[in-house]
Amino acid sequence: MNMTFIDKKIRVVVIYTSDIKNTKKANDQRFLDIMSLKFQFEQIFLSDFDGKKMYDDLKYKLDNNLKIEEDDILRLTILSLFQNEDRQKSIENAIELAKRIPKEGDRVLALAGINTATNKFINDENLKKIRRELSMTKLERLYEEERIDYGNKAAKKAANEAAKKITKNLLSMGMDILVIMSATGLTKVEILDIQKELNQESKN
Repeated sequence: MNMTFIDKKIRVVVIYTSDIKNTKKANDQRFLDIMSLKFQFEQIFLSDFDGKKMYDDLKYKLDNNLKIEEDDILRLTILSLFQNEDRQKSIENAIELAKRIPKEGDRVLALAGINTATNKFINDENLKKIRRELSMTKLERLYEEERIDYGNKAAKKAANEAAKKITKNLLSMGMDILVIMSATGLTKVEILDIQKELNQESKN
């Protein structure tokens, strides 16, 4: 019997938390071949990394629509493990960045990686965030985005109406435009338009 084996390389990464120091100060890699499988073992010490810089670099790539690589997904997983002053905040930051990954497959992989890496210490709130994101289909996500967008527009409209009402009251009291701008957040042009409306109403 002839047997054909396909060589496959498997990368195994062992991550040590920031309280464990890397005494070798080098990336220790080991290799193991089992038939057609080639295992590459790597050790990563969080004490060797700057968590803030890692966060800033990932955020920059997402803010500027740059391509998310495989190593970026691994960095997101690592980012969630930093203790810093608040470990749960590190997890939350990693989740928020992962949610912004445009490609659905990469986004799911990142969130699943964070979930697995932080399984022993993630709090209920962050766990719910990950599960909610992973359970959303494209249709559900679209509906949720539309719902939030509608809510934001409605809130903005209500705020504008309230600002206009306050502006009318202040104008009728003879308040200075600079004072009204500071009080309402409206521009000078918007306030002058409201003044025109008031003048028109008084004529009618």
